[in-house]
Formats: sequence, structure tokens, C-alpha cells
Amino acid sequence: MMTPEQLKNSILQRAIEGKLVPQIEGEGTGAELLEKIKKSPLPPFKKGGKNPCPSGIPFTKGDKVKRKEKVACPLCKEGGPLAVGDFPFAIPKTWVWCRLGEVVQKKIKRGKSPQYTLKSNTMVFAQKCNTKDGYIDMTLAYFLDESKLSKYDKQEFMCDSDVVVNSTGTGTMGRVGFFNDCDRINNMQIVPDSHVTIIRVNSDCFAKYVFYVLKNSQKIFEKNGDGSTNQKELKPDFLSDFLIPLPPLAEQKRIVAKLEELFPLVDEYAEAYNKLQTLNSKFPLNLKKSLLQYAMEGKLVPCDTSKWKQVKLGDVCEINGGYAFKSTDYAEKGIRIVRISDFNEIGFIDCKIVRCEFKKEYEQYILQEKDILLCMTGGTVGKSLFVRKLPENMVVNQRVATIRAIKIVPEYLNYVIISPLIQRIIEDSKNSTNDNISMKTIRDFPVPLPPLAEQKRIVAKLEELLPLCEEIG
Repeated sequence: MMTPEQLKNSILQRAIEGKLVPQIEGEGTGAELLEKIKKSPLPPFKKGGKNPCPSGIPFTKGDKVKRKEKVACPLCKEGGPLAVGDFPFAIPKTWVWCRLGEVVQKKIKRGKSPQYTLKSNTMVFAQKCNTKDGYIDMTLAYFLDESKLSKYDKQEFMCDSDVVVNSTGTGTMGRVGFFNDCDRINNMQIVPDSHVTIIRVNSDCFAKYVFYVLKNSQKIFEKNGDGSTNQKELKPDFLSDFLIPLPPLAEQKRIVAKLEELFPLVDEYAEAYNKLQTLNSKFPLNLKKSLLQYAMEGKLVPCDTSKWKQVKLGDVCEINGGYAFKSTDYAEKGIRIVRISDFNEIGFIDCKIVRCEFKKEYEQYILQEKDILLCMTGGTVGKSLFVRKLPENMVVNQRVATIRAIKIVPEYLNYVIISPLIQRIIEDSKNSTNDNISMKTIRDFPVPLPPLAEQKRIVAKLEELLPLCEEIG
């Protein structure tokens, strides 16, 4: 079954391959749109400012230039010809491949390193404002010291429909977001910090379409940072050179409309998918509980329940608490002490074994095969272990009860202890006694007692069925 993320990614990929909506004759071509964008004027650059060409080769026309007047740059991919081998996938004939830097209205670059203050009228957009959950959260932003505002050119302030790309940081680099004016708090002006790259799409192109193209490429951005492991950064030049498929403007808008029609349905699918995953994850355990409950009710194998008796655990078992060992009793060699942390439902835990020199007073606390260990206190109260095999001689510590079958099949008794019948009693008891169960509560556990032959048949059926529950999980 496709996960919600896989479904969303599949829809996005189809969208940018031109397979989500049909092409309509008369809407023009991506090549015509790109030519129109190239003829639109660039914003003026200040004298003495940085050269807008990454290679350093100057433009031909002073400060105010148009894209078509740019000298072909032998060191930059931007502006150079694209070979067929450069294209990541096939697109419709009415589309064209271009570089991201060709469809923006301001140079792709990061913000400045800000100087913060406690409160001002200017906020600083940081990486964390572009949240992992896919929305912009300006409540996470800090305030700019407005004495530094003169450092910022007018075009550096964030605008409606800016695409935001996190540019540094493990786990956040490459994350793509979309900024709307409605994300502002109290209509305050906002500048990006130096860990965020702003992409302002040309007005002749549809910014939301470009956002979805870049969102679909987020994993590519995450893998293309430069620098050391802890200082990875996604350079603006990489984004500027990044290839994107460009449809006609009308088709861009239809693609976005279709995506925003489908994504709420994906969200509904995600909700149903997550519920199903939860059910699937709980199913093996719930099935195991049901089988155990059926066994306790005489419904798992053919039984004559009129011959059954209801007894207390203390009537058919020998039950003891452990010995109160102290740390001063521990020794490097000797018999192993089983504490509350030394076992789980599967077996013994051998990471922190403690031992003591054996004394005669410990004899009644010696563990035997087919005993049941039961935690009496703490966060794991009710945890039990059926000791099928002893790896070595052991004595039992306090807060652990030892339950030894006397007038009942030991394996059947184990299934009684782990069944919902007893586990509900343990749960109710610990909730009323601060995560503790008393020895009296244990001795009073109700035990449905079938004839010996039926106990054995119930055990055989459970040992046939319960491993299947594990396989399902």
C-alpha cells in the first residue's frame, strides 16, 4: 500500500512531468514564456555592489541591465545552452527546460546575518520559521535591531509569494516553503537571515507552480550541500543553476489548481492510512489477547465448562516474595540474584548481573524451572516471565513474586497470568495503590480451573496459535 508521502510525491512528480492536467492548444508554449521573462528588466544594482554574475564577468550595460544584454558567461551554466542529456525526464512538447535563475525577478541569494533586539517593527525570518510540517510560523522569529536597516536594499524585504529554501543545517537544509503576506504578524516587515535563501519568481511566471517544482526536488537539495558534515550549506549558485520544467502560464495555474484540489484528499487518505496502520500494529497483540480470553472462557477447544471450578491462585500455587538483598550482600562470584530489572516477558536480561555468596536462609528464594516471576511494583508492575529453562542457579530479590504451580499445569497457569482476566485486575490494582500489587492481591487472583486433560489441550492449542500472532506482527 502506498504511504501518504509516496502518494503526494507521485502526484507532484506527475504534475511536473506534464501528466496531471492536459495540455490545451492555444495556451502558448513554455519557450515563448521564457523569452518573455528574459525580456523583462532586472531590478537595478547599486554601484559598487557585488557583481550579479557568479563568475565575476561584468555585464555590458552599466547598472541598469536587461537579461538579453548579458554577455554569455563561459564559467557559469546560467545562460549557456542546454544539451538533451542535461534533462532529468521527458516533458510535453509545449514545455521547455530552463534554469531557476532564468525565471526570477531578483538574484537568488541568502539573507544577511542579523543583529537582534528584544522588540522592533522588523522581524527576521529564520530556518525554524519554515517548519517541518510545511507551513510558515512567524511566532518563531526574532526581531531585528532597526539601527541596521540601512544595510538592507528594498528588494531584500520579504514579499508575498516568496519561495523560501533553508540553506544550512543538518536536518533542515533544503526544506522548501512558501511565504504569504497572511503569514506576517501585525503586518510587520520581514528580512531573511543568512541561513535562508529567497527565490522571488518573475511576475510573468506563477510562483506557486515554481514552489511545487522545488518542493518535489527537496530531497535533491538535501543531498547537495557543500562543506563538512556539520556545516553543510546549499549554495545560491546551485539553486540558480537548477533545472526546472516550464509550461505555459495558463497550464502552470491549472497544475497548481489541480494539486490544491488533490492534496486535501491526500490528507484524508493519510488520516485513514494512519488509523489503519495503528490497527495493523495492534492487531497481533489484540488477537493474542482474544485467544487467551477465549481460552479462559472455555471457548478455544471443545470443553465441558460445567466440570470447571473457579479458584484463587493461592489455592493451586505456592506464592512467595523475594528476599530483601542489600548492595552490601553483592559479591563478584556466587549465585545470581534476579531483580525486577533482570527479566522481561521473553527471558532473562544479562547486561548487569549481580551475585551474592549463597546462605542457607536464601533456600526458600531459589528459583526453579516452570516458576513464574511477577513484578510487584514500579513502572513494570505486572510484567511476568515463565521460566522454561534456567541458565544458572538463581535467587529472587524483593519486589518480585515467585508463583509455583502445585495443583495445576504450569504452562496453563502461565497463560492464566498473562491473560486479560488477570492483567485487568493488575491494572486496576496498581492504579489504586501507586503502581504496586500486594501479595494478597496476587493470592486472590481468580483462576478458571478445568480438568487436567482440558488444561493440557488448551495449552497445546495456544502453543499452536500464539506463534502465528507473532508472525502476523
